[in-house]
Amino acid sequence: MTGLTEETAYDRVRLAQWRAGEARLPGLSRRGLLRRPAGSR
Repeated sequence: MTGLTEETAYDRVRLAQWRAGEARLPGLSRRGLLRRPAGSR
């Protein structure tokens, strides 16, 4: 496999947005996401 898939590229963009505090998800804050225990829904 060579190069990045579209999904990988999208994931990298979203991660960069999240790190910069620019990603948005209605009803869930960045702080709330960080405080959520792993595996909880």
